[in-house]
Amino acid sequence: MEERIYRVLLVDDEPIIIESLKVAIPWSQWGMEIVGEARNGQDALTAADRLLPDVIISDIRMPVIDGITFMRNVMAAREEKKLKEPLFIVVSGYGEFDYAREALRHGAFDYILKPIDHDELEKIIEKAKLKLDDYHLKRIEEEKLRISVQRLSETAKERLYSEMMDGQAPSPLLQLGIELDPLEAPYFLMLIQLDPVISGGWAAEEKRLRFFAIDNILKEVAAQNEALAVFPYYSGEWVLLFAELPADNKRLLGGKIVHALETNAKLLCSVGISSTCIGFSHLNLCYQHAVKALHHRFHQTAQKVFIYEEQFNAQELPSGYPASIEKRLVDAVRTLHRPGISQALEQLGEQLVESAATRETAKRILFEMAVIVHRQLDFLPSVPGAGLNAFYDRLEEEHTLQGMIRVLELSLAKWVELACNLRSQESGPGLIEKAKRYIDAHYQHDIGIEEVAEHVEISFSYFCTLFKQTAGCTFLEYLTRFRIGKACQLLRESEVKVFQIASLVGYQDPRYFTQVFKKMMGMTPSEYREQQGPQAVSS
Repeated sequence: MEERIYRVLLVDDEPIIIESLKVAIPWSQWGMEIVGEARNGQDALTAADRLLPDVIISDIRMPVIDGITFMRNVMAAREEKKLKEPLFIVVSGYGEFDYAREALRHGAFDYILKPIDHDELEKIIEKAKLKLDDYHLKRIEEEKLRISVQRLSETAKERLYSEMMDGQAPSPLLQLGIELDPLEAPYFLMLIQLDPVISGGWAAEEKRLRFFAIDNILKEVAAQNEALAVFPYYSGEWVLLFAELPADNKRLLGGKIVHALETNAKLLCSVGISSTCIGFSHLNLCYQHAVKALHHRFHQTAQKVFIYEEQFNAQELPSGYPASIEKRLVDAVRTLHRPGISQALEQLGEQLVESAATRETAKRILFEMAVIVHRQLDFLPSVPGAGLNAFYDRLEEEHTLQGMIRVLELSLAKWVELACNLRSQESGPGLIEKAKRYIDAHYQHDIGIEEVAEHVEISFSYFCTLFKQTAGCTFLEYLTRFRIGKACQLLRESEVKVFQIASLVGYQDPRYFTQVFKKMMGMTPSEYREQQGPQAVSS
């Protein structure tokens, strides 16, 4: 801890006493400096207000305002301004002990009798410094704890929002102490997607550094515009939530983000803006609207900001859109079932022929399906070369329905083949076992689901799905149970204090650790240890 220099004010109507105090005490040795002096209570009051000393050494009898009244006024002024009170050391004569005792009753730190014994005063100064050091150390720890709790709360909130946007039932553990009121008023979601042509070729370390820079830029814009939340979602995507704004203001805000990333990070992005939503449960709808708004960047490449109300509603797909076929196609791709893909595309061709769809209508439907299916590939291991830009270009070149469907079929076949090859490299259960081993080695640290997914080299969303399917619970639930299990072992087999156990199992905030422990075990850590009995500790 950096050495603090404490400020001292000397107050006495006898100049010789002040001068002797200045030279007789090695102030710098005790980490103190004299910042002012006063000859009467009124001047001392002015000096105390201006200089904000940490220690005041004051005679108890002074002209204009006596020492006790001076002390009361200083303490009242500090309390009014919500500042820490200074430590008062009062000086009194042998015949004024009653005054000194009254000063102590009113909060004086200590007193010394005249004539002043400098050795005795130095001992009082030493005690004062210890008290001030203790106070500031506690303030530093409280600030660290506040920041830690804030970060934990933000991380938990981001994961809670992500689960809801994925359409999952949010984990009850995540909702502990999280304030969701801001989403009870009208809000909208802004989805930032990097240009895949740029971001697709980054190596792992470059990607980490780039994402760190993007995160900082977006958080700065978010803070300037009072965002409700900002956090990364899929790789290359960020989500920002804002209180509802007029459409023009939304577009301006989206443009500001595009400009900030292009100027400060030399990166291109597109911004999808959702419809207006109310309530935490509508996050998934908000996200889907923003995704649909972004579909139009493939038609309007010069545009960077797309608003759902203006873009998607104005160009809604035909009333005959084959939603049931889309679902069968998505299910077949998710399960890598090639015959199912062929059957769904055959049905799609028949329906488009029956409805006499125009080329433009067919192209829009096929492209819409490709976009929706392509997003499902993020539930699979990372698939290189499966881009929508190339697909759209090939689709544009075809002038028959049969040719356009063939383009979609070939693209889907390529995507599924790549996904099958990557999936066969390591089984799902094997990947999750690898993830569990990583958790076992790093649970003491602030690890997140993105970090573990990256370690096993699969996408975030596929990892979420695979983990729940294989482990029978979400990643966060597993991590929490694992940490609490380790905490129980420490409580049974050691005498380590509860607040120390919290940090040993990955919780920086002991109070939050106790909350989670009680939620899972039905009792506090201390009650658990007591229930185990002394024989468990000694074993």
